[in-house]
Amino acid sequence: MELQHGMFTAKLQELEREYGRLQNCIRLLQEEPSEQLHQERKRLEDECRERALLLDETVHSCRSPAMARLAQLQRDYGQQTQTLLQTGIIKRSPDGSPVHYRDDAEAMALYAEFAIDFATQSMRHALMAALRATELQIQADACTTEGDSNDE
Repeated sequence: MELQHGMFTAKLQELEREYGRLQNCIRLLQEEPSEQLHQERKRLEDECRERALLLDETVHSCRSPAMARLAQLQRDYGQQTQTLLQTGIIKRSPDGSPVHYRDDAEAMALYAEFAIDFATQSMRHALMAALRATELQIQADACTTEGDSNDE
């Protein structure tokens, strides 16, 4: 495989779309909370469930043990954060209704800040992996070129 400019182009476009969606949604909720936010959250929850199923399939069918493990980590993270969102942040009374909306809103805002920090850290890890993949590809290309010149 020869080093190609833009070997991560598709993933960068996907990341850019998702970041744009994050920005737009956060701007919307800061400007004017509405029913649209509730619909977006429900749509996103559905999307997360679909992606979890895809990750589960990858865990069981991926030929690369390292990639299967990474998919498993992503799936487990998603499951654990979903559980935390459902049971660990918002306090509920015995009848199931929220106890203190203001406290819940503050706790959820703090959770959102930590989730954004986690996303930022994930981007750093992705950059490190991309840099290493590029370095390895350059080394592989150099070995191939070197081998071709030795054959002459």
